[in-house]
Amino acid sequence: MEHVLHGDRRVDHYAWLRHKENPEVIAYLKAENAYTDAILKPTEKFQEKLYQEMLGAHPANGPYRPYTLRGYQYFTKTFEGLQYPLYFRQPGTAFFDEQLLLDLNALAEGSFVFLCGVL
Repeated sequence: MEHVLHGDRRVDHYAWLRHKENPEVIAYLKAENAYTDAILKPTEKFQEKLYQEMLGAHPANGPYRPYTLRGYQYFTKTFEGLQYPLYFRQPGTAFFDEQLLLDLNALAEGSFVFLCGVL
Protein backbone atom coordinates (compact mmCIF):
# COMPACT_ATOMS: atom_id res chain seq x y z
CA MET A 1 0.00 0.00 0.00
CA GLU A 2 1.27 3.45 -0.87
CA HIS A 3 0.65 6.61 1.17
CA VAL A 4 1.43 10.15 0.06
CA LEU A 5 1.45 12.87 2.70
CA HIS A 6 2.83 16.38 2.16
CA GLY A 7 4.42 15.20 -1.05
CA ASP A 8 6.32 12.37 0.66
CA ARG A 9 5.68 8.87 -0.66
CA ARG A 10 5.75 5.95 1.79
CA VAL A 11 5.22 2.33 0.85
CA ASP A 12 3.93 -0.04 3.52
CA HIS A 13 4.65 -3.58 2.35
CA TYR A 14 2.92 -5.04 5.42
CA ALA A 15 -0.39 -3.14 5.25
CA TRP A 16 -2.12 -6.36 4.18
CA LEU A 17 -1.54 -7.71 7.71
CA ARG A 18 -4.14 -5.25 9.04
CA HIS A 19 -6.91 -7.39 7.52
CA LYS A 20 -7.24 -9.67 10.56
CA GLU A 21 -10.12 -11.74 9.15
CA ASN A 22 -8.31 -12.56 5.89
CA PRO A 23 -7.42 -16.30 5.75
CA GLU A 24 -4.05 -15.46 4.18
CA VAL A 25 -3.17 -13.19 7.11
CA ILE A 26 -4.24 -15.82 9.64
CA ALA A 27 -2.22 -18.52 7.85
CA TYR A 28 0.83 -16.25 7.67
CA LEU A 29 0.67 -15.41 11.38
CA LYS A 30 0.23 -19.08 12.32
CA ALA A 31 3.29 -19.96 10.24
CA GLU A 32 5.31 -17.16 11.86
CA ASN A 33 4.25 -18.33 15.34
CA ALA A 34 5.18 -21.93 14.54
CA TYR A 35 8.58 -20.80 13.26
CA THR A 36 9.19 -18.70 16.38
CA ASP A 37 8.16 -21.59 18.65
CA ALA A 38 10.55 -23.94 16.84
CA ILE A 39 13.49 -21.54 16.95
CA LEU A 40 12.99 -20.68 20.64
CA LYS A 41 12.30 -24.26 21.77
CA PRO A 42 15.89 -24.78 23.03
CA THR A 43 15.56 -21.71 25.28
CA GLU A 44 12.34 -22.72 27.09
CA LYS A 45 14.06 -23.64 30.37
CA PHE A 46 16.05 -20.41 30.32
CA GLN A 47 12.89 -18.39 29.57
CA GLU A 48 11.13 -19.93 32.58
CA LYS A 49 14.14 -19.33 34.83
CA LEU A 50 14.34 -15.71 33.71
CA TYR A 51 10.59 -15.23 34.20
CA GLN A 52 10.74 -16.63 37.75
CA GLU A 53 13.75 -14.43 38.49
CA MET A 54 11.84 -11.33 37.36
CA LEU A 55 8.82 -12.32 39.46
CA GLY A 56 11.07 -12.67 42.50
CA ALA A 57 12.50 -9.19 41.96
CA HIS A 58 9.09 -7.59 42.43
CA PRO A 59 7.22 -9.00 45.42
CA ALA A 60 3.47 -9.35 44.88
CA ASN A 61 1.12 -7.23 46.95
CA GLY A 62 3.79 -4.81 48.00
CA PRO A 63 4.83 -1.24 47.28
CA TYR A 64 8.26 -0.53 45.91
CA ARG A 65 10.40 2.35 44.63
CA PRO A 66 8.75 5.17 46.60
CA TYR A 67 9.90 8.74 46.07
CA THR A 68 8.75 12.14 47.31
CA LEU A 69 7.77 15.04 45.08
CA ARG A 70 5.94 18.24 46.05
CA GLY A 71 4.61 16.85 49.32
CA TYR A 72 3.46 13.48 47.97
CA GLN A 73 4.91 10.00 48.23
CA TYR A 74 4.70 8.28 44.81
CA PHE A 75 4.98 4.51 44.55
CA THR A 76 3.88 1.48 42.60
CA LYS A 77 2.32 -1.75 43.79
CA THR A 78 2.13 -5.13 42.15
CA PHE A 79 -0.69 -7.56 42.79
CA GLU A 80 -0.95 -11.30 42.28
CA GLY A 81 -2.71 -12.06 39.00
CA LEU A 82 -2.22 -8.62 37.46
CA GLN A 83 0.27 -8.21 34.65
CA TYR A 84 1.20 -4.57 35.26
CA PRO A 85 1.79 -2.48 38.40
CA LEU A 86 -0.59 0.15 39.77
CA TYR A 87 0.73 3.68 40.33
CA PHE A 88 -0.25 5.53 43.51
CA ARG A 89 0.43 8.70 45.45
CA GLN A 90 -0.20 9.62 49.06
CA PRO A 91 0.13 12.97 50.82
CA GLY A 92 3.20 13.24 53.03
CA THR A 93 1.21 12.50 56.18
CA ALA A 94 0.08 8.95 56.87
CA PHE A 95 -3.47 10.07 57.74
CA PHE A 96 -4.64 10.18 54.14
CA ASP A 97 -5.53 7.24 51.93
CA GLU A 98 -3.43 6.49 48.91
CA GLN A 99 -4.77 7.70 45.58
CA LEU A 100 -4.69 5.50 42.49
CA LEU A 101 -3.14 7.50 39.65
CA LEU A 102 -2.75 4.93 36.88
CA ASP A 103 -3.93 1.37 36.34
CA LEU A 104 -2.01 -0.04 33.38
CA ASN A 105 -4.06 -3.25 33.52
CA ALA A 106 -7.25 -1.29 32.77
CA LEU A 107 -5.51 0.53 29.91
CA ALA A 108 -4.28 -2.73 28.41
CA GLU A 109 -7.59 -4.56 28.75
CA GLY A 110 -8.75 -5.99 25.44
CA SER A 111 -5.70 -4.97 23.47
CA PHE A 112 -2.13 -6.00 22.90
CA VAL A 113 0.19 -3.34 24.26
CA PHE A 114 3.73 -3.15 25.48
CA LEU A 115 3.92 -0.86 28.47
CA CYS A 116 7.07 0.04 30.35
CA GLY A 117 8.73 2.92 32.08
CA VAL A 118 5.61 4.89 32.94
CA LEU A 119 6.29 7.59 35.58
